[in-house]
Amino acid sequence: MLTYVFDLDGALFSIKPFVQFFNQQTNQKLKIRDVTIYDLYKLYHLTGKQKAAVSQLEQTAAGKIFSQQTPNQSLLKAIHAWLHQGINIVFLTARDLKWQRVTQSEISRYLGVQPHLITDLDQPISNFSLIMNQQFKQSALLKINGQRFFDDKPAIIDHLMTVNRVHQQYELTLVDAPYNQNCRCDSRCYFIS
Repeated sequence: MLTYVFDLDGALFSIKPFVQFFNQQTNQKLKIRDVTIYDLYKLYHLTGKQKAAVSQLEQTAAGKIFSQQTPNQSLLKAIHAWLHQGINIVFLTARDLKWQRVTQSEISRYLGVQPHLITDLDQPISNFSLIMNQQFKQSALLKINGQRFFDDKPAIIDHLMTVNRVHQQYELTLVDAPYNQNCRCDSRCYFIS
């Protein structure tokens, strides 16, 4: 049975609401095409107290931001097709468990199925699962034992390309974004909103 694994923010869902939030906090007017580095704090030149203040506000507003995200339509259509073909779909995210309800709701809203929450990587993976609070994807990917991984973050894909056990097992697919143009990967998926 094939298993495809997906990051959420920037891969399945647009980071546009995060950019809008940072614009509001900094009185700037950046657009997605202006996001040439993944770290929004660096992009907006936030340091010290200003960075801490915006970070605190971001944590408070995250649920609202998550609920405003729109999906990558091309990836959404592909996931629907893969589900109908019997491919297991796993969402692997760094989102904290406190955002479980809004995360499951948004996935269900766009895919019509509520993902099964996996809280322990030793649990069996169902055909439609959500694994949260995973800052380090490498160990989770090895436990999931899938065949393809989709992410937008250049640092994660770059790192996984050097980890033989992961790279030999997974096709590493980069979800295209302005901030990952020079990243090497096995394949690219283009974002269509």
